[in-house]
Amino acid sequence: MEGFYFQDLLVAKEDLPSRFPPGENIFQYFLSQYHNRLCLMTEQLQSSADIDPQEIMMLLNWVPVYNSEMVVRLGVDVGSLGQQLLGCGDDELRGHYLQVMTGKLSSWCSNLVRIEAEKWFQEPSEEDEPPDMVEGM
Repeated sequence: MEGFYFQDLLVAKEDLPSRFPPGENIFQYFLSQYHNRLCLMTEQLQSSADIDPQEIMMLLNWVPVYNSEMVVRLGVDVGSLGQQLLGCGDDELRGHYLQVMTGKLSSWCSNLVRIEAEKWFQEPSEEDEPPDMVEGM
């Protein structure tokens, strides 16, 4: 996901303004369109019922990189674009991540206890029984 949009936006910033009338502000148009589309995509991803923890962490780690790259490579403060990539913020997404991970860990622990209990209560097979001490004497 990293980088493809920066190349397009760099072209819009550096090459397109000379091909359009000065009042058009073509870079601002492309920037707004790209950013709004990314906001929509992240919103859809966040609201997805089947988003897994890896996707959540990838998104949480990517957003600061995006914000930084916008400033460094394009000189654009993402805060000035209005809509934020994670909507109301990343706290809700972090909470969802913790909720999903807590559920997965609880399920994992329950399965582990169940499997170990089944092993404990199984009838020992002949192979599992210790050798008779009288036979060796």
